[in-house]
Amino acid sequence: VTIIRENDDRDKFGVFAQFMSRLLDVAELFYRLLSDDLRLRQQCAEEVRMHSEQTLYMEHDFEWEFQQERK
Repeated sequence: VTIIRENDDRDKFGVFAQFMSRLLDVAELFYRLLSDDLRLRQQCAEEVRMHSEQTLYMEHDFEWEFQQERK
């Protein structure tokens, strides 16, 4: 725990303003991390969806092409 001991009231407000500025910086970093994490999760979900669709249709198309070649 940090105790701020200052004699001048203006210094207390200056220290408080610096503290709030640093707290805002920390909040901004957390926001960036969370938004990056959300973006990566969405990208991963999209890739999984695309992969499942691709394997579903490619296997079917391959089998269809193979049957067409046999005819």
